[in-house]
Amino acid sequence: MQQPSSVSPASQSLYQPTRAEKARQDFVLSLKFLANGPAQQRVRDDYRDRIEPALLQARGATPARREEVERDIGRSLSFRQWAALTHRSQSMMWDSIEATTRRIAPAATRRL
Repeated sequence: MQQPSSVSPASQSLYQPTRAEKARQDFVLSLKFLANGPAQQRVRDDYRDRIEPALLQARGATPARREEVERDIGRSLSFRQWAALTHRSQSMMWDSIEATTRRIAPAATRRL
């Protein structure tokens, strides 16, 4: 994976994960893509196909504010799965980056 263009050349040369660290980071990134792609789309589809029509029938109008849908969407399996995947994948990302950061911190401190 390419480094973002906003990363300075000095930072790129400092942050060099090992093959194992990079593999772990790439795996976690793929989980995050899953959470922010197909899993998030299932929540949207569930809302459009099931939750919004039920709220419209019960209230006679489509919800205008987030607070009006929080309870119902929060109870949906699609949302709970998305939320768990998103939360866990973010924790995994911090953990995977921390290993490299701790390893390179002494050299980075001396260099900067």
